[in-house]
Amino acid sequence: MAKVARLDAKNLDEHEFSCGRARKEAEVIRVSGDPDFFLGADPLEVCGYISEVHFSQESAPQQTADTSLGGNLGDTLRKAGLR
Repeated sequence: MAKVARLDAKNLDEHEFSCGRARKEAEVIRVSGDPDFFLGADPLEVCGYISEVHFSQESAPQQTADTSLGGNLGDTLRKAGLR
């Protein structure tokens, strides 16, 4: 989660970020400069989270740490050590 928060998402190429898994992954790595950005997590799920954090028109909902991420994305990020 910290890596996503630090990502300068405005530098992501909109087309590359809208493509498939491999191109999204390559684009995020290019912008972040971190070849280990995903730490084994599924790039599609992480990119979905990047979209939520950086491109959502709504402000982030106020939640506790225990309920801030749920379902598969939360599990994946926890397994990857991102949460």
